[in-house]
Amino acid sequence: MLKTDEKGDILWDKIFGGTDEEIGSFVQQTPDGGYICVGYTGKKYSPTDLWLIRTDSNGDTVWTKTIGGSIDEKGYCVKNTSGGGYIITGSKQPVGGGNPDVWLIKIDIDLSPIDTESQIFVHNYQLNQNYPNPFNPCTTIEFNLPKSEFTTLKVYNILGKEVSSIVSKKLNQGNHTYQFEGKNLASGIYYYQLVAGDFRQVKKMILLR
Repeated sequence: MLKTDEKGDILWDKIFGGTDEEIGSFVQQTPDGGYICVGYTGKKYSPTDLWLIRTDSNGDTVWTKTIGGSIDEKGYCVKNTSGGGYIITGSKQPVGGGNPDVWLIKIDIDLSPIDTESQIFVHNYQLNQNYPNPFNPCTTIEFNLPKSEFTTLKVYNILGKEVSSIVSKKLNQGNHTYQFEGKNLASGIYYYQLVAGDFRQVKKMILLR
């Protein structure tokens, strides 16, 4: 796992694993600024297991988890979910060949050993910076609600004109994640605004073609 700045210069790099075969397929930033990576691990000539690696913002391991059995199981993509856990796509395939099947897995709330309580219970309103940013054409927007509220999340252009209403409904307490797609919009600066009860916050994002 390697992190760079906006110029591509390396900020840090980490190696995970040992003598077995270990492959990382996908990595995503988590709401607390850390990262989660999915891939697979296995010994030579043995079934592979799906492998999750959770790190802090510096790339240091918070926890790892393998999921598997007697067949080849691999993970290809992982995403944060609104409940605070993760959704994973991968494959299951008989050892030695055969057609693979799509594998969809939902993992519960991230019960890491670091401040577990704060990851389960949300105490403050928070609108996070979208990622990636700049983006083309899709980006992820996350926010926290300390209680159930009627919530709107809207996107405006630089002139203040609404260009998208991502959500407009009552949401439960917790972490919420939404995808915004700007394929029909021109390159430029846009603003997304979260309104929940008396809470209101705006952040800037950049669409680059």
